[in-house]
Amino acid sequence: LTPLLGLVLFIRATPDGLGLSDDSIAYIAGARSMVDGNGYREAWLASNGPVTHFPPAFSSVLAFFGFFGIDPLHGARWVNALIFGLSAWLLGILAWRMTPSLTAGLVLAALFVFSSEMFQVHAVTMSEPLFILLSLLSIWMFDLHFERRGGGEGWLWLIACGTFVGMAYLTRYAGLALAATFMVALLILHNGWKKKLLSTGIFLASVIPWAL
Repeated sequence: LTPLLGLVLFIRATPDGLGLSDDSIAYIAGARSMVDGNGYREAWLASNGPVTHFPPAFSSVLAFFGFFGIDPLHGARWVNALIFGLSAWLLGILAWRMTPSLTAGLVLAALFVFSSEMFQVHAVTMSEPLFILLSLLSIWMFDLHFERRGGGEGWLWLIACGTFVGMAYLTRYAGLALAATFMVALLILHNGWKKKLLSTGIFLASVIPWAL
């Protein structure tokens, strides 16, 4: 219920939409360009060239809703509201798995929902909220990989982890630091060089296609 409460509170607190910045213009215009069938372009500039400075994932999410007739400027509010609730839920799940304590999960989720700093991050049309969500998802998949590494499905969770890291990289280029962190963790936590190298190779094979 806490994540749902966060979603509702977020919608009620942003009746006029999300805040905007110079970067917000780039994301929204890029999404509109995608919806118009022109690709990810600098539609806010006279040059209208391909965008390289801003990764495409956040604009792609906004464009997805644009295909259903929702302008990216207005769709961003609902996207970030959903992300806000999902991130709170994921934090609760991770806290519960780490402690393990259901109370700890509920408390952490509530702290996220009622954090003014987290609200401010999500209340602006920027890519940080999506990056946070994908990072949390990758951490969860990483945890599941080690929990179930005794069976064959353990590698599937590692592939899922790499996929979310790759998507995080397409959201913010800082995702490369996330990839490096997981690689180091795999080399430290796995026993035997065969497993260390195999797991690192599988992880990289899951990340690299997104970067390419």
